[in-house]
Amino acid sequence: MKVRQCSKCTENTEYFCQDCQHDLCRQCKQTHDFDLETKHHDVTIYREKKYLVLKKEMCKLHPNKPYIKYCKLCEFPFCFSCTEHRNHPVMDIRRAYKLQRQQCNEVISKVRTENLFSSMFFLAEVRSKIRQCSSDISSIEANLLKNASDIKYTLDWALRYKTYTLCFLMQCIQLEIKQHDDCIKTPIKFLRFCKDRLNSPKLVNQSNGCMAVMLKMLEWNISYHRPAELKLMELMKEPMIRKSFSVKGVHWTLSEESLLGSRLGLKESVEVPHIGCFNYISCVGPNRAWVSKMNLLILTNTSGEKLYTLEDLQGTHLSCTHTVTCEHDLIYIDATQNIRHLSADLKTRTILIKKKNLKWEPISVYCSPHSGDILVGMIKTDKIIDKDSFTIKGMVTRYNRNGKKPIIIANESSHIPYYLAENTNGDVVLSGYIAVVVTDSCGNHRFSFWGHLSDELDLTFRINAVCTDTLSNILLCNWSYDAVQIIDKNGKFLRNILTKEHGIFRPVSMSYDVTTHRVWINFGWDKTIHVYKLIERNLESID
Repeated sequence: MKVRQCSKCTENTEYFCQDCQHDLCRQCKQTHDFDLETKHHDVTIYREKKYLVLKKEMCKLHPNKPYIKYCKLCEFPFCFSCTEHRNHPVMDIRRAYKLQRQQCNEVISKVRTENLFSSMFFLAEVRSKIRQCSSDISSIEANLLKNASDIKYTLDWALRYKTYTLCFLMQCIQLEIKQHDDCIKTPIKFLRFCKDRLNSPKLVNQSNGCMAVMLKMLEWNISYHRPAELKLMELMKEPMIRKSFSVKGVHWTLSEESLLGSRLGLKESVEVPHIGCFNYISCVGPNRAWVSKMNLLILTNTSGEKLYTLEDLQGTHLSCTHTVTCEHDLIYIDATQNIRHLSADLKTRTILIKKKNLKWEPISVYCSPHSGDILVGMIKTDKIIDKDSFTIKGMVTRYNRNGKKPIIIANESSHIPYYLAENTNGDVVLSGYIAVVVTDSCGNHRFSFWGHLSDELDLTFRINAVCTDTLSNILLCNWSYDAVQIIDKNGKFLRNILTKEHGIFRPVSMSYDVTTHRVWINFGWDKTIHVYKLIERNLESID
């Protein structure tokens, strides 16, 4: 196959100049365009050379007749049969074609010599600006994403804090209303209260003054004077601080020891014959509770009747594998390590939180009665290289009540979250068998409780379940001391509220009912749940 060569060099022909009648390559074409003498020439692509021969174009009105003339007035070609243009100024069709082509060549020449040349510089400038804009846009986008993430975190935290605060205030108001109704509004209860206080040893030597006080308080109560009721209601506020105040000149005190209870009274015992010794308790109101052993989970009442049974509980760990919401719904870890939800009517069971990370294994779950959030404790086991040992790390993640928007509270911790709880002040409490670790709601460490016998590490200190009461105290099942202990929200040891003298032996699990202030406790190798009343409030008169 023969390829035509350029008329000025040996390269292949790509263009054709109509004025010079030369074949041009790409390089010679550029030189031809920039040369002042030939820059106005008509240069076209070589393969279009054959189309430069004028073709006969047929008239649209008379398809069999070609155009032969061009009307200057109408600026339209016409054939011999078109009679409407005969009185108009006309010219030959070829001459009209050459004139139109010349005008177009002038425009093309201007584009080639001026616009095309200057556009090369504009294009380089635009490309540099595009690259600069791309980097600026990436930086702005990164800042926007960071600001959006910070705003989302702030809004989520504020919403959760406000929700928790409202729930806590509502519970405090409900508690005050109940105490107000029980102690003041009912005259009979108030009279019994006055009688018991009058017979106390501290008031025997002050009978005259106390009688006057009783008469005035009885008079206020019977006549329902609001100032006296409001003063007495102040006794219910700030319960963990020794508080003294006066009502109509009479001084009263509410002591911390009396709030903790001089002794816990055993209210009832519930035997669960269907399960034997069990691992954990989740109370459901004042009359029912979920109890578990290995993979078996049973709903029972205070009569010991079996109401419902589940057999897909994760039973590989001695931990709090199930919990109950404020609406009495059940949340538990199933055998496939997913967090499931069972409605209070026992009819609807769904997956609330699906396991996604294969390295982390959920071992504990807790639903806060204050905020409604769900805390999930997880562990990760890593083998040490070149050794036959393992390291175990713990993590606590907070979810909302729908199982969404996870927030990691404690990550890669050396303390294993076998048992979880949330205090009324927002602190997260976890039990790792050897210590109680408390963090704030953001995961910042507040304190660790290693035992109360000394300031140093107590190697005999072993605990199981933990829970919190409405006074922000923390209750511990001390396995090694055969006791149920209580510490305040700052980690200060308060007292042993149940010991061997009360028949306590190896306490394993514990659950607190925020509505009745009762503690449900189970002892090791025992199939009986013991229910104790925790909070009692006592008033004493002082000089």
